[in-house]
Amino acid sequence: MRKHWKVVVLIFVIVMILFMVIIKRNSAISFGEIIENEYYAISVLGVNKIDDLEEFAYGGDIYSADVVVYNLGNSVRGFNSINTFYVRDNLMNLYSSDESIPVYHTLDSAIEPGGKIRGEVMFRVVKDAELKKIQVQLNEDSDAYYYSLDSELKKNHQNYITLNYGSDNYKIGEVIETDLFNFKVNEFNEVIENDFRMISVDLTMKNNSSNDTEYDPFWLLTLKDEAGRLYHQDVDFQLDTSIQLQSGETEDVTVNYRVPVTTSEFKLNFEPKMNKNELYIIDLK
Repeated sequence: MRKHWKVVVLIFVIVMILFMVIIKRNSAISFGEIIENEYYAISVLGVNKIDDLEEFAYGGDIYSADVVVYNLGNSVRGFNSINTFYVRDNLMNLYSSDESIPVYHTLDSAIEPGGKIRGEVMFRVVKDAELKKIQVQLNEDSDAYYYSLDSELKKNHQNYITLNYGSDNYKIGEVIETDLFNFKVNEFNEVIENDFRMISVDLTMKNNSSNDTEYDPFWLLTLKDEAGRLYHQDVDFQLDTSIQLQSGETEDVTVNYRVPVTTSEFKLNFEPKMNKNELYIIDLK
């Protein structure tokens, strides 16, 4: 009889532990709280409905999540927001992030060790959906975390990790030598036009490889402001969206970025190759 009760008590304890784990996994946290694994720490700062992208809504509504991602490692690491962020509505419908919707600040880029980026994750949901939570899952084997869309923003993310670009920043006029390219920023100009600031970066690239090479600045050459937000090349103000270089060829190129008028203190992130964990940072001063 005693053994029977011991088994019952043990089963009860196990069930309670599993119940608490399930509750913890599904309980909502507040905007600004940090979730992390061994590689990244992520904080969702808020979710807002976007009304000026109706051409991409296709009869639905568009929402934008404001997200900060920190690199916790000792090496450059690329971040990809695909299969990481989802939103749920009051009917428990789940919507994944949508890459087809244009963003002002991208999250998908390399992050220097101890550094951070801040950007937007876009969602397309059914018309008038009542969103309740945003779900974040750092990888397919990790627990999912849920931010309540009714929560207040907690400010702890601001002091979590000091934004550190390291001591290897380059300056305008300095040559960066890699196996694939020599790269140099020659000049940095900015013009305020109506409600935005146009940033133009004049640079020189040389193909050091034995093969003809195409370089895509839209993905591999991003502008970063003082808040850690990243900007892609503005293709609306760019005649050539890729750089074609024959072996040994040198070319002068101008790359343009459109940013809000309130931004300042820009840096340029130069990646010679896609997803190769190689990143060089140029101070645009």
